[in-house]
Amino acid sequence: MAMETLAARPHSSADASARQRSAGYQRLATMALGLAGAGVVAYGVTLPWLSTFDGLLSQSGLGTRNGTILLVAAAVVAVLAVGQALTASVPLRWALGLAGFGLTAFAGHLLVQLYAVSGQLDGMNLPAKGPGLFVATGGGLLALFTLLLPMPSGTSTASASGRLGSASLRYPAAAAALAAGLAHVPVTPEHLVEAPYIGVLFILLTVTCLLGTVALLVSDSVLVWLGLGGASALAVIAYVVSRTVGLPMMADDIGNWLEPLGVLSIATESVVVVLAATRLWRIRTRAAGRRRS
Repeated sequence: MAMETLAARPHSSADASARQRSAGYQRLATMALGLAGAGVVAYGVTLPWLSTFDGLLSQSGLGTRNGTILLVAAAVVAVLAVGQALTASVPLRWALGLAGFGLTAFAGHLLVQLYAVSGQLDGMNLPAKGPGLFVATGGGLLALFTLLLPMPSGTSTASASGRLGSASLRYPAAAAALAAGLAHVPVTPEHLVEAPYIGVLFILLTVTCLLGTVALLVSDSVLVWLGLGGASALAVIAYVVSRTVGLPMMADDIGNWLEPLGVLSIATESVVVVLAATRLWRIRTRAAGRRRS
């Protein structure tokens, strides 16, 4: 019996090693596909979307609101892809796939609008559709296809489970914080002119979000969660106030709830607030349990 047990151990160890290698390859493949999708989307933004006068004038997505949204979404996909390579997390894999779906849907929507606009232009303008949005849609599909790869398998050890539980909140929060910070970049210059204090606050929020994104990728610190969650909560409150009673020098924003970058910022900031509150509650609950024991 003892000899059978000893003989079985090498096979068990070899099988475990093979499973670990396979899981590592899957995570690298997911990261590669996600990063490729993000890169292709960014490249599509730089390419011409529409040209007129037989190609003499062309317009890419750079500097436009829709192009900025695509770039922000591509950055979110890139962060999620790297996060998936660092930890095997089913929620993170779903977040990456859903981000790819959102990218594909938005780029496809812009393609439909492009066809409508090009059809309305006068024939004398010689309008022609550029490759940019087609390329961006293809990049979104690459990120979406990560859902077709095998999902990460679970782990039986308590310590690994705890790390995955932390990562399942940290990486989506980092992606949401990155998107929230970048969403304010295109509108900061105009606010520095119209309402300088708002422009300065946007800069501070962007820096906080970017630093918080990096901090979350390397640490599960309570201070990081408090800082990033608190800044995001203040941003959400300021957004609601600006759309209801209004802020000084910003009365034209009252009632403007559906401004695209505003919707993106408040949605991602709200995600950060919810994830930060959830993580801090878990940390507090675990600490309370340790004190009782």
